Amino acid sequence: MSIILFLLANTHLYGLLIALSLAGTLVVELIINRELDRIFQADTLIAILTFCLGAGISVLQITRVLETSSNYFGGGGGARESGW
Repeated sequence: MSIILFLLANTHLYGLLIALSLAGTLVVELIINRELDRIFQADTLIAILTFCLGAGISVLQITRVLETSSNYFGGGGGARESGW
């Protein structure tokens, strides 16, 4: 499941939001079922770290796109500057 969420988080901003909500749902389910001791098992920790890595990479990619794209903030490359 964590690999699917990892890949979903890296598809699009909306994919990241969906992946975060699904991961949150899984955490709430563990809390409701009182299986908090399961969080500290090795397989669960690896799944959590895999998802967090995917979400982190996604955030880095999204912020990098926003920094390098000047059209989001009205700078350079617009129709006004090209003579249209």
